[in-house]
Amino acid sequence: MDPEEFKRALTGGKVRAVQTNRGWSLRMMAEMLMFFQRRFMGMRLLLMHANDAFFVTSDCPVAVHDPATMPLLPQGFQSFEMRFPLSREYCLAGTYSPGPTRLELESDQVETLNRFLVRQADRFVYAPFNAGYIQPELRDSLAKKLATQRDDVIQFFE
Repeated sequence: MDPEEFKRALTGGKVRAVQTNRGWSLRMMAEMLMFFQRRFMGMRLLLMHANDAFFVTSDCPVAVHDPATMPLLPQGFQSFEMRFPLSREYCLAGTYSPGPTRLELESDQVETLNRFLVRQADRFVYAPFNAGYIQPELRDSLAKKLATQRDDVIQFFE
């Protein structure tokens, strides 16, 4: 099967991936551990403080992303690589770019980060406040995830 034919098969909606052996998952986890360890050890830590808003957290609180895929973040946020809410007022970020070790965020910047953290959640978001955007964002995010439970089958769609 040539690469184009393989791609058509994967995106044609006819492929079902089912895990039959946990050995492969464990091997991949061990192999990727060293890759991610090098990436994280090279980070500079940044403490973000929410001035007039609060951070949320979830059942998947650590978010890692490639800044090249997140061009819509506010100016100054493009260099973030990892976010971890510590409390409702503080969030730890790992970055590779030079800059301050502490950053004061305004409410719109905190909301942008919160929306990203809500989209990362598997099922639950924990918030010390009631914001109208949390439930719709979580509902939309969960609807887009194809495999949210252990026994689900990953299916590829075009």
